[in-house]
Amino acid sequence: MEHDYKIKKLVYAARCGHLDEVKFYLEEENINIDSTDEFGCTALHKASDEGYIEIVNYLISRGANVNITGSHLSGPRFRPSTPLAFSVSSGHVEVAKILIQNGAKTDVVVEGQNLLDKSILSKNPEMISLIMSNGFDINRRNDSGYYDGIKLFLECGADPNIQDKE
Repeated sequence: MEHDYKIKKLVYAARCGHLDEVKFYLEEENINIDSTDEFGCTALHKASDEGYIEIVNYLISRGANVNITGSHLSGPRFRPSTPLAFSVSSGHVEVAKILIQNGAKTDVVVEGQNLLDKSILSKNPEMISLIMSNGFDINRRNDSGYYDGIKLFLECGADPNIQDKE
């Protein structure tokens, strides 16, 4: 029970950007870096979601699994989210770059959306460009209707004549 409490505190510290507390729980309390809280989130999930670059770098340097999916994440946003999916959804480009540079898989699908879909929904052209530059098919159909994203697709050579399913 005490161990579960410490995991919860580790994940909460990462979510709040408290690097010293994250270090304490990992270095002094010897909590497994990939431990999940009751929602299936790791410290890396939360730091990625909140955009805490220093914590993300620290966790990766300590061996955090950049491709971890929570064992029982719940709700549409979470299944089966990785730290990269969290950072893309939240629009944290620098965190997404760090995760990709450290081996994060970009072929993640969460509730029917891949990372390109999530980047479009973030309405962040830099995020869209980052995801597109990592092997996504720019002619993939999407119904989100985000103009700047579509414009960027066209500038990168997307086919403007592609048809919807209907």
